[in-house]
Amino acid sequence: MTLPEMIPAMSLVISAIALVTSWRALDLSRQWNKINSIKNFVDEPRAEEILDKLDIHLHRLNISNDRSTPLTEVDAQRLLGDKEGERAINRVLTYFERLSAAVNVGAINDELAYQFSVGAVLSAYRRFSVYIRLRRARLRDREVFCELETLAKRWGQIKATRKNRAPRLGRPRRSGLKKAV
Repeated sequence: MTLPEMIPAMSLVISAIALVTSWRALDLSRQWNKINSIKNFVDEPRAEEILDKLDIHLHRLNISNDRSTPLTEVDAQRLLGDKEGERAINRVLTYFERLSAAVNVGAINDELAYQFSVGAVLSAYRRFSVYIRLRRARLRDREVFCELETLAKRWGQIKATRKNRAPRLGRPRRSGLKKAV
């Protein structure tokens, strides 16, 4: 085969290599964008700030501000009756609702969000579930903070499954969610 006869074949090979390289670059870019997208929804300083503001209102209303203790029905009713307290708790829940919605629709990688936020999401849902139930009844809207509830229940099941499973030696523990990217 002469050089002029090889040119079309070489051109085809070079084009195929360029196509594979471009596809790989796009895939890496997609992976980076998924990982990078979490910073738009997970803002720890903001979360701490709004939780601290809620704690101030809870203290003012003589409601326990222990973040590991769920609100009682009486405490949730008192918050619902206090305009500033209700505004503060709704800011906290809206923060978690927004994060949950982003995870639930796939805007944030599930595995990565789980690693960053499972404790905070489960804690917020456990702590405020009575308030959420009462607010839904008051507004006659079952979808109030439904994204948070959906994610918390799913991640709670994953966490329970993970806790019951013995870790495999020599391999990092996985959350039970799909592959990160």
